Amino acid sequence: MKIISTKSIEDAFNFLESESDELVHAYNEKIIKEQELLLHFAADTVNAFYQKEEDIEKGFYDVFYYLTIFYKAFENENCTIQKINEADLEELDKVFPPFLEEYYEEGDPNTILAFINQPYLIDFILYELSEENEENEFDDNESNLLFMAGLSILYLLNKVQK
Repeated sequence: MKIISTKSIEDAFNFLESESDELVHAYNEKIIKEQELLLHFAADTVNAFYQKEEDIEKGFYDVFYYLTIFYKAFENENCTIQKINEADLEELDKVFPPFLEEYYEEGDPNTILAFINQPYLIDFILYELSEENEENEFDDNESNLLFMAGLSILYLLNKVQK
């Protein structure tokens, strides 16, 4: 298992922020083709948080934005990302609730590291959602969605990377 470097994360972020819309769209289409179940999982996660259509659309956009950064960061690190399957999602359903319970009880970021073991990606998502990030425009519900969806996606990508 490869640990994703800060440089790979920065390059992934810069790809989304500086490349043409056409190139980013083509990359997003690639992810959709390669990881259909992951996209369904992301959509289901967003739908569990929101009722209003405009909230669902924004939530999915935000989740897909971070999913794209994560996916690109893994690729930047020359990881082969295998297709996520039903067994991977079933495993996540078993291990994620106890992890969350332990994390919320202890509040220790090392709990996240023990669960996923991607320190720089974890630091990235925690910073993105933190109050220290002056560009953070997420309300509590959005932050909770991105925290849970982000960690779930990282868990799955980390599991299937080679």
